[in-house]
Amino acid sequence: MADCLEADNASGADHDRSIDSSSFQREQFDLFKHDFRESAEALGENSNPMTLSAQTKKDIVNVVRTLQKAQFFLDSIPAEVGSELAAQIGSTAADLKAFLVGKGSLDGEFTAQNVNLPEYVHFDLSMLMGGDSEDLSPEAGTLDGITALDRVTKAKIDSLLGAASILLLEYNDLKKKIQSQARA
Repeated sequence: MADCLEADNASGADHDRSIDSSSFQREQFDLFKHDFRESAEALGENSNPMTLSAQTKKDIVNVVRTLQKAQFFLDSIPAEVGSELAAQIGSTAADLKAFLVGKGSLDGEFTAQNVNLPEYVHFDLSMLMGGDSEDLSPEAGTLDGITALDRVTKAKIDSLLGAASILLLEYNDLKKKIQSQARA
């Protein structure tokens, strides 16, 4: 009988700990949302850190259209000639399209699951243990993770645009070769 009561008491302590943890995560997420909104207001209405510039979108659209034209041409010729290149072009075009609809980075909204929230606040824990505030290094904020994600996203877009230009050069070479063989 006593074992049963001890088991209930132990699970209650774990339950309290999980409630405290979820409460802290909710508060951290609320702080993140506030900081994100403040930084978006500081940047201005047209400069959200998670959006692509108009020129980048235009470049992506133009490259995707050119890739689609190339894939249409490659699909119209015999399969053994350009099937591998057509598959690579289709894959690159699909990856670039994903960035236009916003699925290349974060999927729409921020949630507590897709934002890197701290498990505890280092400053508060240090002060609780009697530490000195001058000894602490500045913490990386959650917005730093968003700007880092933005940089990674832009780097991935640049690499995809570079790969697309290489694929288009290969396509042009293959097209010239096929046209010269047709003339001969």
